[in-house]
Amino acid sequence: MIPAIRFEAVLRDGFFVWVLAYSLSISLALARTGEIAEAIEHLRVVVKLKPANANAHYDPGNALMEQEQFREALTHFTEGVRLNPADEVARGKLARLRGWMAADELAR
Repeated sequence: MIPAIRFEAVLRDGFFVWVLAYSLSISLALARTGEIAEAIEHLRVVVKLKPANANAHYDPGNALMEQEQFREALTHFTEGVRLNPADEVARGKLARLRGWMAADELAR
């Protein structure tokens, strides 16, 4: 397991750019090897570092969908689309996710 960097340490020590690149790289590598839950922890660091960046919400949204954590994924896609309404891919993912969640609610 590769530990996620604590957000408080990033702010205190000023390694913002390095930590951002590290967290993105590690999360992508973990996701490729199937360690999605661990990748999500690193992606959460990215969101904390760049909360106003629509793209920072896209990868956690995808990873959370993979883990069937649909409500949290919905939060990330909704925020990403709010920040960048022109992103057709994110809008499509958001629409599909809302559809799946609605269908799941109807099936219950």
